[in-house]
This record gives sequence, structure tokens and C-alpha cells, in this order.
Amino acid sequence: MGFKQRKVLGLITSLEDLSIYRFDKIINGDLRYLSRSANLGSLSVGQIYEQAWEKLYNEYVKLTKNNTTLRIYLLIGEINYLTLRYKIVPSLIDTVLSATDEKIFEGCIDEIEMWGFLINKDNPLEDELEKVVKALNNSLTKIKRKKAEYDDLTKKKEVELTIFQQKTKLERILGININVKICSVIEWLAYIDEAKLIMKSKKNNNG
Repeated sequence: MGFKQRKVLGLITSLEDLSIYRFDKIINGDLRYLSRSANLGSLSVGQIYEQAWEKLYNEYVKLTKNNTTLRIYLLIGEINYLTLRYKIVPSLIDTVLSATDEKIFEGCIDEIEMWGFLINKDNPLEDELEKVVKALNNSLTKIKRKKAEYDDLTKKKEVELTIFQQKTKLERILGININVKICSVIEWLAYIDEAKLIMKSKKNNNG
């Protein structure tokens, strides 16, 4: 169910109303900036703020299409899944091999398949389980690769320009003044797109 906006007066629920300055504060962990209140010091935020932010952030991701933070979150989920699978499936295999109860046997087979390893029941069970073990061992390489990608992205994120450094670059390219406390996220993204087009045009003209 969606959150009820009327319950929180002054809650910002649109990227058109959210300044890039506030967005930067929120993305760095301070949800209070979703409120238009002048007194943020005494403001307490809860689930409605979290739901509002999740909705806004999803819209932002759709607009940017190449968000580093989203990729980091996806990698965390994927690494956790692969690591947990690597720990759990061997135990399921041991249970299958030692099971005397058919329900336990079938349940473990089903759970192994739920972890992404299909068991062909027309083939000898030992052969199918050997394939699962081999695939699990191969997944270690994938886990290492995903962790390396995660480390690389988090290092890049650490050296990202601050909002004011980005402002300076945009102003220099576009020849305008930008007030980040007034400029909405939508306007900010439009400025970035315009700056990219200008830089691309200059590059093409310079051969």
C-alpha cells in the first residue's frame, strides 16, 4: 500500500519540488530534508519518509539509467545470495544423500532447485549432485568477480565530486549560475544532459 501524503504536511513527494541540495543531503542519509519545515533539528522521521524517499529515488534511477548507488545495492544483494547459496546447498546435498524419509528427500531436492540448480530425475542422482557441486565451486569465481566489481564501484563513489564541485563544472560549461538550494533535481539532470551535449559537440568539432 502506498503512503498517505496528507498525514505529513510539508513532505516533498516530487523530484520537481526537491532541490538538488536537499537530494544530496538525503542520499547521504538525512531524510529530514524531505520536509519543508524550517526547523529540521527537532524533526523526527519515520516510515512515511522512508516510503516517500524510496519512491523518489526509484524515479531518479529511471531518469539517470546509470546510477552507481543502485548498482552497488544490486551487487550487495547478488553477493549475499551467491554466498548464502554456497553455504546452504552443500548441507542440502548431504541431507539428500543420507535421507531415509521420502518427504525430507523430496523437500531438499526442491530446495536445491529453488537455489537455481535443476535436478534431472531421469539421470542417476549422484551424477546430478556432482554437477551441482561443480557449479557451486565455479560460482566462487563469480563471487570473487562480483566482490571486485563492488570494491571498484565503492572506490569510485568515494571520489565522486561534491554537489558544489559539480555545480562549478556545470556553470563553467553552460555559462550560467546555479543555485543548488533552489534548482530542482529535474532541472539539475537537464543541465547535466545539456552539458554532455555541449562537451560531445566540442569533441566532435575538434576531431
